[in-house]
Amino acid sequence: MSGRIKLIGIVALAVGLALSFSSCSRSVSTSTQKLSVPSSSKTTTASTNIVGTENGITTSWIQSQEATWTTKSNYPLLVYPFFETASYDNIEEQGVTASVLNENLNMLESLGGTGITIHMGYDPWLINIPNAKSQDQEIASSLQSNNQTLMLADASAEYYRHNKLSWSDFETAWINRVKTLAAIFHPAYYTVIKEPPWYIPMVAGVNRDGTGTTDAQLEDPTQWSSLLQSLIAAVKSVSPSTKVGIAVSGDLYDGKPSGALDTALLKLAVKMNNLDYIGFDLYTSTAFSNTVQFLHSNGANGKEIWIAETWSATTPNYAFSQTRSSLDVAWAKFLFQYAHYIGATGIVPFYTDAFSSYSEPPTSTSGLLSYFNSRTPVFNEFQSLISSQNK
Repeated sequence: MSGRIKLIGIVALAVGLALSFSSCSRSVSTSTQKLSVPSSSKTTTASTNIVGTENGITTSWIQSQEATWTTKSNYPLLVYPFFETASYDNIEEQGVTASVLNENLNMLESLGGTGITIHMGYDPWLINIPNAKSQDQEIASSLQSNNQTLMLADASAEYYRHNKLSWSDFETAWINRVKTLAAIFHPAYYTVIKEPPWYIPMVAGVNRDGTGTTDAQLEDPTQWSSLLQSLIAAVKSVSPSTKVGIAVSGDLYDGKPSGALDTALLKLAVKMNNLDYIGFDLYTSTAFSNTVQFLHSNGANGKEIWIAETWSATTPNYAFSQTRSSLDVAWAKFLFQYAHYIGATGIVPFYTDAFSSYSEPPTSTSGLLSYFNSRTPVFNEFQSLISSQNK
């Protein structure tokens, strides 16, 4: 992903950890999972001629599933597109200014959705980056003035990748982080854990052979369940109206320890009375079917169901391929149908730069302003789908 998205787990680079479940990422192909590490360059070249084969989502797959996942329900879905430029440490990237942030935000708001999603990095507060803090707060104020609401997702802090904490200290820092940000922003929604394995590179004491005390703690769903309860309480103590949730990879039944952990944790989370929603990150064909399987087996216990992240591709080199335009339009239509089928409250489209262009974002301010002033067919389709459901 771009330097602007460099800190996100979907841009997965394989690392040589032999920990039993550490080969995982926020979104994975159907054949392998990877533990993500930061990437400093965006691999959004449009050179590939392969559409969809990295994750099983193709035009033919969509057509085959439309008849299976159909429902008469057609209620309005909430749509909170991911705000890439404002997430992680992307505000600090070259060329990003207040005017660029506003242009990107205008593009996202013009979809007609309910709000936007920011994966809020904590570095501006942890190591004190005043301009980033003020820009984040200005974005929140702008949303409020435009009758838009905010969904936050915990992005931890990149500081911890180079200054790892013990699991106990990491939990304490995590609780303090969500409480601080909830008190500042009072978001409508707060995903306080997004894919547990994504955080592993920030924890000290992880062994390559997976046999250490920390490894056992990270593999234990009750450890994560206890943390989740503490995170919920922390947010609610300063922002009682915020709905709090957890999101996991939709690839729950892939046979890997990461999927087993996510499944076990989600089963515990569904039973928590004070948890407001559960989220599934859908980037593969198997994630769609695995999510249906989980909900059919376990239900949601009255909680809202969210498609907390999704796109038609797993990795940027596919997501930003010019060859995907027609597939993305078909996928958008199918996504709304699928969301109704599982009874979802809302969806969060992820690779939202592709709403403006399939080209790599420029690094100059003037180039970015022009970039975010463009629109692609998948933007038009989302806008049409949102508009039609509100009539």
